[in-house]
Amino acid sequence: MDDEEELLEMFSEYLELHGHECVTAETAEIAYELLKTEPFDLAILDYILPEMNGMDLYVKIETHAKCPRIIFMSGTIDLLDKSIPKKDYVLDWLEKPFPLDFISKIIKANF
Repeated sequence: MDDEEELLEMFSEYLELHGHECVTAETAEIAYELLKTEPFDLAILDYILPEMNGMDLYVKIETHAKCPRIIFMSGTIDLLDKSIPKKDYVLDWLEKPFPLDFISKIIKANF
């Protein structure tokens, strides 16, 4: 989930080329609605968003019965709230831009 359409396309194409099924969302609210209705193994969430930041979405997702594993990303790593407990489903924090193979490495290590 990212509010930048180009990044969504790039992540989705890369992950699909590596055998993963992807669903994208341009807003936190759309992502939350999808997570409430469909099971997902992984959510890659942008932390800085216009209407709801990644922490707000994280709190909403955490209360969801089928919370997927989560990777946070941000253009400024200092803004990520590293006080978020690194529970089993919070896999990592990535600073944009990052090499796409970082996502593949995290997926391979955790699935």
